[in-house]
Amino acid sequence: MRTVLTSTFTSPLVAAATAALLGSVMAAQGRQSVPVSIQPPAAVDVVLFAAMNAGKVLTTTDANGKGSFDVADLLNLGKLDVVKDECADKVRVLLVRHGVGTPDSQDCRKRRLGAYWPGHDPDLNVRLQGGGMSSGAKTGLIAGGAGAALVAVKAAQSSSSSTTSTNTGGGNTGGGGSSGTNPMTFNGTYTGFMTATTNTCAFPPTTTTQGVLSVDSSGRGTWVQNVGSVTLNFSIQLNVTGSAAASFNAATSQTVGTQAFSVNDAVTISGGQLNSTETLNSSSCTVIWVGPASKN
Repeated sequence: MRTVLTSTFTSPLVAAATAALLGSVMAAQGRQSVPVSIQPPAAVDVVLFAAMNAGKVLTTTDANGKGSFDVADLLNLGKLDVVKDECADKVRVLLVRHGVGTPDSQDCRKRRLGAYWPGHDPDLNVRLQGGGMSSGAKTGLIAGGAGAALVAVKAAQSSSSSTTSTNTGGGNTGGGGSSGTNPMTFNGTYTGFMTATTNTCAFPPTTTTQGVLSVDSSGRGTWVQNVGSVTLNFSIQLNVTGSAAASFNAATSQTVGTQAFSVNDAVTISGGQLNSTETLNSSSCTVIWVGPASKN
């Protein structure tokens, strides 16, 4: 009888211990550590901005720019924007889900470097050309080994492009211009980051943006822009102002939630960088988003 009782009592304990052990092994197998490399080498925080984890520090790289994080909590987020957040006293790398805002500060400057796809890209290698507070850095490169995320934000081809274009509004004054440049050379997809300089609509203070410019040889065409979760469709007339410069000013209307907005977008393009001032007006509020976007 004693043997039977001992066996009956210990079997559940063994089963429970075995299940716990297997569960731990399975959990360990389910975790995937993603290596991080920052160039030039620097100790920086890699911070996630998603709806449920806004501001979560995934890892802090060491002085050699090396670190890693567990990708498990990121697998359902899709592609994330990789953003350099450059402040007077520190530089951070932000992983931002499309449409999620990040804190804004007058002392910091944000710049989109590319994209990272959790579960698909095995490495997160971020190149911050020039590092620190260098204003001359133009190329952001996220690249790893085979299969890693690879996004190049194109650099300007001439020294004149080191100066950011001032938005002059462009106007619908026709394509071509005196330079003889074909307006179609500006066609493509532009991605970047926008900051609200005026915001009485309680919209996110910062947001990602992606736009597709498509014009014919006369400069007539469309500008379809995603600002956060809002898609804006413009009919435009691109005005070529130089061999690598152009501008346009376009208007449309858009309903966001229950509010009807009139939208104006004043855009200048120089050396592969597009600068946009997007103004949304409704009967009760106004938001103005300003920011650069680079041609992919």
